[in-house]
Amino acid sequence: MHFAPRPGTINRVQNPTAQPESPYELNRKIENIVRLGSIEMVRLGKPARCRVRTGGLLSNWVPFFSLRAGGRAGRTWWPPVVGEQCVLLCPGGDLLQGVALVGLFSDDAPQGSEDPNQFLQEWSGDDSMSWLDGELLIQCRTAITLQVGDQRLRITPESIRATPDLLADTISVRHHHHGGVQSGFDITGEPQ
Repeated sequence: MHFAPRPGTINRVQNPTAQPESPYELNRKIENIVRLGSIEMVRLGKPARCRVRTGGLLSNWVPFFSLRAGGRAGRTWWPPVVGEQCVLLCPGGDLLQGVALVGLFSDDAPQGSEDPNQFLQEWSGDDSMSWLDGELLIQCRTAITLQVGDQRLRITPESIRATPDLLADTISVRHHHHGGVQSGFDITGEPQ
């Protein structure tokens, strides 16, 4: 005996299409697409990776975002630190394919300023770079070294040194001469 389907019903209810994943598995994957967490471990060797604690889960070793990662054409190396908050982005909800997006402020690591016009980058409690109102301030506890080719300028708390030489306009600091040199307490002429 064959019955015709009632109007408004689905013809294939007795033979549903097989589903490769259960609705519970799909729900789990959707929940795993974007997760908040914190850095649990950091591996600095190549390739650099981190592990993220998110809820009761600990991720595999996953890459972390950097400002640039183009090799010698442009790269930034500033790895995350243990305890830093992050977002774990997992394409398709697969935690094995996750990447960590670091840089979320927290109660344990608050922002360094409340001024919307300030750029501030801190490397430690004593070392930072700040730009505000047209002034760039670089603070370093030990030294600042600028190098272009063989020319080097090194600033420390004790001295400012330039190698091989420093020019003030066209006058060499190391090899300039003074005219009008006399013995006694007389003042020499201008450097030449």
